[in-house]
Amino acid sequence: MKQPVIGLLGAEKQASVSAALAWPERRFLLVSDQPVLDGWDLPNVEFRWAAPTETDELVAQNFAYWIPLCPRWSSPALGEPHNRLADCSLHAVLNYLAESFPEAVLPIEMRRPEKGECFVKGNRWRRPDAPLFGPVESLAEVHDPYGCGIVYQEAWPKSQHVLAVGRRWQNGAITLALVLVHSEACARDDVLAAGETVAHAALTQLTLAMLETLQHYGFFTLNWLVREDAFQLSSIRPAPRAVFRTLRRAGLEVLEPESAGVQLARPGLKFAVDIHYSSYHPLDAAGKRCTPNKTKRR
Repeated sequence: MKQPVIGLLGAEKQASVSAALAWPERRFLLVSDQPVLDGWDLPNVEFRWAAPTETDELVAQNFAYWIPLCPRWSSPALGEPHNRLADCSLHAVLNYLAESFPEAVLPIEMRRPEKGECFVKGNRWRRPDAPLFGPVESLAEVHDPYGCGIVYQEAWPKSQHVLAVGRRWQNGAITLALVLVHSEACARDDVLAAGETVAHAALTQLTLAMLETLQHYGFFTLNWLVREDAFQLSSIRPAPRAVFRTLRRAGLEVLEPESAGVQLARPGLKFAVDIHYSSYHPLDAAGKRCTPNKTKRR
């Protein structure tokens, strides 16, 4: 049977090219409202301009298997992601988890704290541009031109950064990889540059327990901060990161409609990302293609 096209919503994210490279035998449709996208050199990729407000219309056309790469594109019409709160915002999810896991979750505040150091984050999706953090008095004037919602979180010094990435199905099956981040560029968006899969029993069990408590279905990324024997969950987003090739190398299948059991990525799978130059065509609502320019792939 012919496999459906995989539609990636929010294809300006690094995860879009990661997926297309991981499954070269599959067809991908990259959908975005941004003018510059990577992947024009890949033979299994096509492009389409659309706005997040058009998600329901795209789903109704029933010509692709849709995966949102950013919560901006989430819609009940997709079915996933979803949780028992019917709310995937950072404030709702982390504060809900903090009730059951108070020692392992950094709470989120809707108002700027009165003292200390904190991070400014996007509530419904990641706030674009470089991370914003520091003493609270220096964060007095923070605006939200992106409409993602602004929240605040205590700054917790870390020595390691581990991503728990994967997918959970409605039957409780789960695929999970713990990725120790060696290098990450934070500019307009977070870009993974180097990392490796690791084994960490405590983080694995906490991640599984939190996803079960939350009854989360769909792709997920949990952001773990580690310092010696202590660790704190600083965010959970209902979207994948750019580790699809690593997941496939580990034998984890995340594109199927349903899976079974708990599948964990084996440790020691390393990746490093090079800068890549290729021609691209600016994407706009009219679907016009302009003179090719150059872009970089990390």
